[in-house]
Amino acid sequence: MITDELKKQFEIPGSFAIGTTDLHKNPRFTRIPAIFATENEDEIILMVSEINGLKAIDQLKVNPKIAVSCNSQLDDTTYQFKGIVTAVAELNASEIEAMNTRKSITAKWAGEMMGPDFGVSYGKMMSENGWKLNVKVLEIYNQTPGKMAGKRIS
Repeated sequence: MITDELKKQFEIPGSFAIGTTDLHKNPRFTRIPAIFATENEDEIILMVSEINGLKAIDQLKVNPKIAVSCNSQLDDTTYQFKGIVTAVAELNASEIEAMNTRKSITAKWAGEMMGPDFGVSYGKMMSENGWKLNVKVLEIYNQTPGKMAGKRIS
C-alpha cells in the first residue's frame, strides 16, 4: 500500500531510477525524472524521458517486471518499489510539462547543493518526448541506511 508518507517522497527533490531486464536477463538501470501517485493505493505512474529511456521501454515490452528506486535528496530516505508495468503510453503535452517541472525542482536543488554548473547540466536533461508507465506495485522496501534498510514495508 502506498501511504501518504510515501507519496510525499515523489514530490520533493529526488533521485529516481528504474531497473528492468529483457528475456535474457540482461539488466538495465535508467534514471527517470518523475514519479506520480494515483488514486489507487497500489499504483504509481513513472515518467521516462526519451533521452535515456528507449532501451528500458523495449525491455519492458518483453518483460513487464520493474524495480523503482526513490531517493529523497532532502533527507536520504530511500524506498524500492517492485511491480508490473500494466500500461505504456507516449506522454502528452501536459504530462511532459509535469515531468519537466518535477525535474526542474531537482535541478534547482542540485544547483544549490552541488554548484550552479551541476544544476544547469542536470536541467539540460529536459525532454520533449517520453513515456508514461502505469505500475502495479506488488512490494515496497525501505532502503534508507540504518536498521530498517532492506525491510519490506508493504
